[in-house]
Amino acid sequence: MQAQGDLDDAERLWRKGREGGLLQLGPSHPATLVSTDCLASLLASRERLEEAEGLTREVWEGRQKTLGPMNQNTLMSAVSYATLLKARGAPAEAEPILRDALTAMRAEFGSRDVRVLEAINALGEAVHSLGNFQEAEQLFIEAYNSNVQVLGDEHDHTLRSLNNLAVALQARGNYKDAEIRFRTSLTLHTAKLGEMHQKTLTSVNNLASLLHDSGRLTEAEPLYRKGLTSRTKLLGPRHPDTLLSMSNLADLMRAKGYLEEAEKLFEEARDVSRRCMEKSMRRYSHARTTWVAFN
Repeated sequence: MQAQGDLDDAERLWRKGREGGLLQLGPSHPATLVSTDCLASLLASRERLEEAEGLTREVWEGRQKTLGPMNQNTLMSAVSYATLLKARGAPAEAEPILRDALTAMRAEFGSRDVRVLEAINALGEAVHSLGNFQEAEQLFIEAYNSNVQVLGDEHDHTLRSLNNLAVALQARGNYKDAEIRFRTSLTLHTAKLGEMHQKTLTSVNNLASLLHDSGRLTEAEPLYRKGLTSRTKLLGPRHPDTLLSMSNLADLMRAKGYLEEAEKLFEEARDVSRRCMEKSMRRYSHARTTWVAFN
């Protein structure tokens, strides 16, 4: 049902399953927790992060009680919950949860297990958000190299690690190596998913950001414009990714001295962001680059 894009019906289905589980089986029953977990994942994919975070915490706490803290499903719930915390602007809360989960998962599954590699990526994103770029780079290197060996060059998890490594390299001022990885990420995403996929457009934005930061404004501008036009068409004018593209282009135009256009773009982005934030509790990042999501 979700694959067909009928997300409203899918949400109603999982809500009904959760409500039935709560009434008949109780909140900590494994079947109830599965319904709750599926509902939370769906809500997260629809950018309704506040409700998704609360439900994922319920799942994590329920599985700790019924399955134990070291159960593989409990550990993955911890990673999911911490990932949502990070996405909502609370990386300091997410970091200790991710560190504990990763330590347990390494001991339980080994360093090359795909669940462990997912946790490494999540921890890398959290510590990067906290400004620990050196540790983030090392985590992303580990995740990328292992993903290549386990899953291959073009797997979604590998491409995510490649993008994230490039983001960390850029943050540390290593523009040459970051550019190589961003261009590879863009090429692979385009070949695999097409030019109008959300992950491809993230790669477009991130390459433009790298060029922007390295002073190559003329090269960055057409990429920012392409990203904004495509994201508006694909995601709509109020999506956080669209607003990021708008802000990035405004910042670039200001740097190039086109102050009137820059101000119009900034004002539009601020107005839409304010309206969106009144309706949802998503906390927007001010970074020009973004992570590539799993979903």
